[in-house]
Amino acid sequence: MARKDEWMEPRDGKVFRGLIVARISGSQNQKKQSNEDQIQHCKEEVPSYFKGTNVERKIIKSAAKGELLEREEIIEVEKELRTQKHDLMIVEDLGRLLRDVLAKHIFGIAKDHGTRAISINDCVDTADETW
Repeated sequence: MARKDEWMEPRDGKVFRGLIVARISGSQNQKKQSNEDQIQHCKEEVPSYFKGTNVERKIIKSAAKGELLEREEIIEVEKELRTQKHDLMIVEDLGRLLRDVLAKHIFGIAKDHGTRAISINDCVDTADETW
């Protein structure tokens, strides 16, 4: 299993690029602050994987209904992963983004394009060969 203390290096040798993805369903029971809390949690985790200070973050967040599979943020995440410029994609809870085989699909795209993908709450990390 991959460990947090196995430091990552930026793929370009200079700037560590992280992609943070957060989502709330947008229902009346969810507060928009929840998205910001997810983002903050992910930001706090990044130093666990990269010990440098030159970090660039791209944040993709939404408040969209989860049953729609062709959601704008999913299309954007896939597009970003295919650029091969991100070192790490991190989500707080994968089930908020996608479920089942679709979650595996998006993490597979990350892995195939050289981006380590981590779901903090689910303990999923594509650096672990059993992910």
